[in-house]
Amino acid sequence: MTMPPKVIRLADVIFEDLALRDSVIRLFKAIEDSPETQIDIDFSGVRSMSRSFADEYLTRRSQSIKTIRENNIPANVQRMLDAVSNRSKVKKQFDVDSVSLSIV
Repeated sequence: MTMPPKVIRLADVIFEDLALRDSVIRLFKAIEDSPETQIDIDFSGVRSMSRSFADEYLTRRSQSIKTIRENNIPANVQRMLDAVSNRSKVKKQFDVDSVSLSIV
C-alpha cells in the first residue's frame, strides 16, 4: 500500500512572508521526521521569500532523502528560487597572481 504524499502549506506552518533560515531548518526537521516519503510543499498564500530563505530551502531540499514537489509557487517566489539556484551554479574565480599593495 502506497502512502499518499504529505501536504505542507507554507503560509500556514511558517508565514506568508518566508524570511528566516531557522524556519527552513525547522520545516525540514519535520519533513525528515515524517513517515511519508513524498512531500508536497504548497506555496499558495505565500507573498514573499527572502534570498536567505531560498538559499537554505534549496540546500535542504537537495540534501533531503524525501521526494519533494512544489505546488502553487507565486511568480515572484519562483524568480527568487531561480535567482538563488542560478547564483549557486556560478562560481567566482579571482586571479591573484599579481596583487600589489601600497601603504601611503
